[in-house]
Amino acid sequence: MLNYTIAFLALVGLLAGCKIEESDQGPTGAAYVALNDSVGQPVERAQIYVDNVLTSQRTPSLLQGLNTGAHLITLVRPDIYDVTDTIEVLFHDTTDVPLVAAYRPLGAVELTDAPEGTTLILNTVPSGTTPPNVLFVGIGDHLASLYAPGYATDLPAQWTITVTQGDTARLPAGSSLTALPVGNQPGGLAPTFDLVDDRYPDSSRYRLQDYRGRVILVTFFFVNCAPCLAEMPAIQSVYSDPAFAGRIEFFGIDPNDAYSEFRLFRIAYHPELGLQFPLLYAQNQGVKEAYDVVPFPTNFVIDQTGTIRYRWGGLDETMLREAINTLLAESP
Repeated sequence: MLNYTIAFLALVGLLAGCKIEESDQGPTGAAYVALNDSVGQPVERAQIYVDNVLTSQRTPSLLQGLNTGAHLITLVRPDIYDVTDTIEVLFHDTTDVPLVAAYRPLGAVELTDAPEGTTLILNTVPSGTTPPNVLFVGIGDHLASLYAPGYATDLPAQWTITVTQGDTARLPAGSSLTALPVGNQPGGLAPTFDLVDDRYPDSSRYRLQDYRGRVILVTFFFVNCAPCLAEMPAIQSVYSDPAFAGRIEFFGIDPNDAYSEFRLFRIAYHPELGLQFPLLYAQNQGVKEAYDVVPFPTNFVIDQTGTIRYRWGGLDETMLREAINTLLAESP
């Protein structure tokens, strides 16, 4: 794993060098953020905030295109205390950020009347599956959602819960989940996936179900797809809008290319796009078939309940913004 990471970082530095030098934002560099516990074991999938802004990446991860100078890094996972550090980013260099996590004491969450196989998701991290219906998680305030196979999660689909030692927080799972057939057209429950990304395939996996409670765009593309490339700037523009921070998630899924080709799309072929949302590898994973994708691009907008609401070929920025605003307005 270590040798792979070092080799990959070296490749990224080599391939991304021109991008850093030509940044429109001025001199930039990168930071490699890793988190371990007190005995040196990796703590993966902690959310990464830079200067109090949530990024799409999880630990361990390489943050590219950071302006040179000081930045506040904050790592958040429901079972650890928040970890913060101030780092100095140097021009055309990668700053190593090795941080140490301290686990929170445990409290209890009861999922009342939950179907078997219901997963409690705290801040996009799976934190236990029924049975049992009482799950032990780190104390503190958490943004919670529920996922059960074959069920939509009724609005509001996310709740803020407070977990304390010696007490039990309760979520009404039975009355918050509605059975719905899986489908690939509007009105169907979106097929789930569990895919690796283009940056850290050994440690970063993205599961659609972990983002229940957010509005999600799934865009299918491949490396040499000209119409796909044409709509990427619009997708990135919407994704980076601060007004949507923490309320949406976008996934670009490549089901066609070999991984060796796919992993170069962001960092080598099109660094000028500045893509920040996750790009996921899906060759021979059955995802294209589950979504019945033929033309490229094909785009799906999924609401907070996990239901497909829009299925498009191409898109533009206006239609994407309008769809997201419509769906966000539905949640109390």
